[in-house]
Amino acid sequence: MANISAKVKKRIMSGIKKYQLILERAKERAANERDTSDIVKQIIADILGYDRHEEVTGEYAVKHDKCDLAIKLDSVLKAIIEVKGIMVDLKDRHVEQAVLYTARKEEVRWAILSNGMIWQVYRVTLGKKIDEEQLFSFDFMELKPKAEDLELLYLLCKEAWSKGELDKYYEQKQ
Repeated sequence: MANISAKVKKRIMSGIKKYQLILERAKERAANERDTSDIVKQIIADILGYDRHEEVTGEYAVKHDKCDLAIKLDSVLKAIIEVKGIMVDLKDRHVEQAVLYTARKEEVRWAILSNGMIWQVYRVTLGKKIDEEQLFSFDFMELKPKAEDLELLYLLCKEAWSKGELDKYYEQKQ
């Protein structure tokens, strides 16, 4: 794993505490999918370091449908993000939905499924059939400022994505 800069570590650690409180309040009021999607977009910007206006797109068009969020770097689509309401248990059909959106954009290999609290990261492969492999998942509410948790979040950060760290991690896991 690449070294995480002090600036990025600080951003991740302070963001974890802040958004655990926000997510807890959202859970107490049973936030709907739209509200949960707004929180996820804020996490992507504030913790993962993406510009919320330029690099995180809501309601991204995918063929004849729209995914909830998408991450773009240098105008290149990097990941499709499917968000469910905070009270929704993530199921296989939700994974299939996120993967299908990703497969419809041939250049994209990463799908993320989240209800704000649970985050699942999938590598999508196109061949004779669409195949997905869960690379990792985490419960945001269980995150602590320890090395393993920082490294997982770092893999989704703009700085890591720019260096191909998520792809390297995937290849290492193979």
